[in-house]
Amino acid sequence: MKNWERFIRCHELKFINIHALRHTSATLLINEGVHATERLGHSDIKMTMNVYEHALKQADVHATAKLDDTLFRTNKVQ
Repeated sequence: MKNWERFIRCHELKFINIHALRHTSATLLINEGVHATERLGHSDIKMTMNVYEHALKQADVHATAKLDDTLFRTNKVQ
């Protein structure tokens, strides 16, 4: 933890604790389509799903929109 605090001070960044950084990282990865549940290392997948449910729902909405766009474009071309 000392290294993290030193890094924050050295780069004049706003302090964020490691857990919050982990949560932010996972949320961003999920929203970019990366399957982050395995990367988080929770012993129970239910834990991951409960914590990141909001991000997973947002990623699903994004994926659905992409599929709709693809199908619409394909249909329109024919």
